[in-house]
Amino acid sequence: MPVTGRFDAEYVAAFFDAYGRREWDRHDASPAARVSFTLHVELLAEFVRGGDLVLDAGAGPGRFTIELARLGARVHVGDISPGQLELNRQMVTEAGYDSAVVAREVLDICDLSQLASGAFDVVVCFGGPLSYVRDGAPDALAELVRVTRPGGHVLLSVMSTLGAMRAFLPAVVDEHRRFGPEHIDGILRTGELRRDTNRGHEMRMFRWPEVAALCAGHGEIVAASAANYLTAGPESAVPGDLSEDEWQRLLSWERHICREPGVLDTGTHILVALRTPGAASAGRL
Repeated sequence: MPVTGRFDAEYVAAFFDAYGRREWDRHDASPAARVSFTLHVELLAEFVRGGDLVLDAGAGPGRFTIELARLGARVHVGDISPGQLELNRQMVTEAGYDSAVVAREVLDICDLSQLASGAFDVVVCFGGPLSYVRDGAPDALAELVRVTRPGGHVLLSVMSTLGAMRAFLPAVVDEHRRFGPEHIDGILRTGELRRDTNRGHEMRMFRWPEVAALCAGHGEIVAASAANYLTAGPESAVPGDLSEDEWQRLLSWERHICREPGVLDTGTHILVALRTPGAASAGRL
């Protein structure tokens, strides 16, 4: 893998404390974001069963906590940001699902030593926590796998280098003009976005081969998807007058296309379902 920037846990926690409710709102911010949310939720429904004990790692304000509760899961909520955890409590309570939360605590996914090995049926790490830990991603994934039961599933998503270039091309061109060609060449080479050139938002984006290499040795990838494809280009390309029936048809196209092997790099995120080593329980995927 390319050389990756150092994970600064205190900085990331403070950033998301300040980011606040924008982390909740971003899932409705564009057609691509709405498609991405839908495909993330459908991956949950594919692998989470009623009664499962699920770790929602990097849970943020609770969008996926609520969806897990709707599936009948018991949810252990963790996030590096105390501010996001408080927002999670507020939003999940307002939605009427806080009784599904069995614990809510500050967690750094690079060190889950307070959690027992094999404790969870499913571990969910959606929205990019593995991107935010940057050079800590291998340790973080090892920890997420460790706390998952043998034959259980780790469901994760990371930011996509190529998909982000496609989705945010006007910003890419602007940064090229402001910082020069070496800046964009560096992003393409490493996937690194720095806080000083990215409005304080630092992360490591991935290409599909890098995701596959990160997962190697931790189990079997049983599902993979881009977060969006048709809607991940310029927002102006999506008709603004879609009927509900047309929107559902567009979602069905995205569902089909996003799991094509040649498309995995082209969305804003890359989604993965990883089955941990060990015999799966009878009747489980």
